[in-house]
Amino acid sequence: ESHHDILQANFVDAYYNNTYKMMMGLKYVTDQCLTNNKTSYLLVIDGDYALNVYNLEAYIRYINKPTGLYCGQTWWNSGPYRIPYHKHYLTISDYPYSAFPPYVTGGAMLLSADVVEKFYITSQYTKYFPFDDVFYGMLAKKLGIVPTDMGDLLPSYHNVPQPTDSKNVMTVGSHRFGDLYDVEHIYLQYGQEQYMSSNDFSAHYNKEINKS
Repeated sequence: ESHHDILQANFVDAYYNNTYKMMMGLKYVTDQCLTNNKTSYLLVIDGDYALNVYNLEAYIRYINKPTGLYCGQTWWNSGPYRIPYHKHYLTISDYPYSAFPPYVTGGAMLLSADVVEKFYITSQYTKYFPFDDVFYGMLAKKLGIVPTDMGDLLPSYHNVPQPTDSKNVMTVGSHRFGDLYDVEHIYLQYGQEQYMSSNDFSAHYNKEINKS
């Protein structure tokens, strides 16, 4: 009530309704943010991520992909769980195929403005699927959009991205912190770090690629 920044819709806020929540968010962005042509990208991110905004901006400038961007840590060969009572259990009738289309993990997803609108429109004509990240992989496949994999630049596992650690100099964010005070501590450190330019990011990125 104080900030008027909470969106509400008519469904139960439960895990298997996450896709409804995502669709609601994309609808809001499409209706309220894209109409002025000033919004270029949308980052959908969980609250337990630590995000380095400076590196995110540098990464966006580095990849230079203003359209067709569906980006994050990508699963290329994932499939459904057939084990009863598993959190992600799917029956054959739920999903008859042995593999999912490539999809970006739901913890953090970077989209260009055109993809936000395309995803929202296409979602209205696509059968509901309870796992939001897989659902958006389905939309991407329908639209012929190939995910851009950020890999370990945006890991979905717990990897504390200390800004002063050279191995994490390019890390955009990290996930699954048991204590949100860890996230706050990292944000405070990021606030003291200097901005990494897209040229610096490119130099570090290419150096790491050559190593591998």
